[in-house]
Order: sequence, then C-alpha cells, then structure tokens
Amino acid sequence: MVVFGHYGYPAILYRIGWSGVDLFFVLSGLLISGLLFKEYRLTGSIGLKRFWIRRGFKIYPAFYGFLIFTIISYALLGKLSLNIFSDLFFMQDYFQPIAEHGWSLGVEEKFYIVLPILLVALMAMRKHKSDTFKPIPYIFLVILVACLAFRLEGLLTGQYWFEVHRQAHMRLDALFAGVTLGYYKEFHAESFRRAASLPIWLLALPLLLPILFVEISSPVMVSLGATATLVGFAILVLWSTGKTLPGGLGPIAWVGKYSYSIYLWNLVVESKLGHKEAGWGLASLPFYLAASIGVGFLAAYLIETPFLALRDTRFPAKTA
Repeated sequence: MVVFGHYGYPAILYRIGWSGVDLFFVLSGLLISGLLFKEYRLTGSIGLKRFWIRRGFKIYPAFYGFLIFTIISYALLGKLSLNIFSDLFFMQDYFQPIAEHGWSLGVEEKFYIVLPILLVALMAMRKHKSDTFKPIPYIFLVILVACLAFRLEGLLTGQYWFEVHRQAHMRLDALFAGVTLGYYKEFHAESFRRAASLPIWLLALPLLLPILFVEISSPVMVSLGATATLVGFAILVLWSTGKTLPGGLGPIAWVGKYSYSIYLWNLVVESKLGHKEAGWGLASLPFYLAASIGVGFLAAYLIETPFLALRDTRFPAKTA
C-alpha cells in the first residue's frame, strides 16, 4: 500500500496508500510486544539490553546504509543540509529530515524505547500479581484518548496536517493497539482465538471506509479518522490471526520478509524513474513495482540479511 502510495498516480491505491503505515504500526505493536511477552512468559523476565541490541541489528545497518547513499547523492547535487541530523538521530517525526518517509522510523524508534521500559515497570510494580500486564488495555485507552487530544490540539493551534500526522506522541496509539492485541494473544489465548473466529471484520469496514473517500490532509481524517483507522486495522489484524490465503501466502510473505528494505529504497526508485515528468501514467507502474521490490531485495541481501545472521549468532533470542 505504501509503495503504491509513493507512486503518486491519482487512483484508488494512491489515495489509500498512506494508511499502509497505520496498518504497519498495529502489526508492529503486535509483533514487537509478542516477542517481549513471550520472553516474559518463558523466562519470567525481559532483557532490555538484549532487546535493544537485537532491534539495533535489525534497524540500523539497513537504515544507515541507505542514509550513506542519500548523503553522497545530496552532497554531489549540492543539496546536503543540516536537516541530515534529523535523519541520523531518528528525529524525522519532529524535525524536517532529508528522507521524508523516514518519519515512521522515528516513531518506531521511540516505541522501541517506551514499550520495554513500560513492561519492566509493570513487572516491578505488579511482581506478586497473577496477571502482571493486566493494565495494558487500560493504558492503551489512555493513550488512545491522549493521542486524539494531541492531534486535535495541534490542528486547533494551526499546526500543518503532516506535522500532526507524523509526530510520535500523536501516533503511539496505533502501536499500542497492537500491544493490546499482543497481550491478549499471549496471556488470554482462548479468548483471543474465540474473538478471531467471529466475523468481526464487519465491524472494521465502516471504520476503514473513510480512507477511500477522505484525503489524509483533511482535518477530520488526521484527527478522528486516524483513530477510527487504527481501531479498524486492529480489528482486521485480530480477525486475520491464524488464517491464511488459499494456497498459502507465497509471494506476499516473501515481500513481507524484505519489506523494510523495500520501504527504505522505493522512493529512490520513484525519484529516478521520471514517470511523472514523462507523463507515463500507469504505464510505468509495473517497472516501478519490479524495481522497488528488486532494489529492496538487493539491499536486504547485501546489508540487512548478513547483519541479522550475525545478530542471531552473537545475540540469539531467548525464546528461540
């Protein structure tokens, strides 16, 4: 969805492409919290240092490899500016970066810091309780309301819609929706499975329908629409857990495996394609998709995959 959105052609997949990041946030919250919850369930503890090291091996090599290319390219064009420090320190969600699409990585990095510290704090405060992480759903509700309030306050004080859309303290609600799903999946598995077996996707449809018709730059979509979208995606993620497509996931899972590097590099492909200047319209879409996936796979093969192998050798997951 994001790759289609970056293509920029004014068709339906372009209009809804931005919401792929919202779906990613929910998925990320589910998967990252699942790692931590599973570690706690199996070992009785959460290793902050190991978690952050393993995240670093996943995020930093691929990102800084991309950033080195970006710095060289901008320097050769005479366009390199101090904005690069925003990219270097994952502050893209608050300060103007050079690589604009890196804002979601800035949000993610802050989530990687906040979530494990929160869980360790709950462990310390509730170490004699049978359900250590029981406050998680209530914390999510507080974050949900707080993020909506921050977005509304930002709009009312004249902030540009994109600033409201990308700043971490206004977007952690989507990630914590996934954390709440992760909590129920790990510690209330039977209730989670029962809920997933119901046709709850019907509840998600009216919540997600506005993304087809309302521009992301609309104040309504940036505020209330963002809340409705994350809840709708959380419902879809819950419903889809444990299900698969006829014949398996196949190519979709393969793209998912390399999605981080594809995400990093697809705007480079888009900028070099020249399809907008040439007025090609949809004719260049197959070339764009193939090149985006191909360049992303090559970058993952050369940078991301070797570092992940080194990580799993030196710092294996405790839940492996």
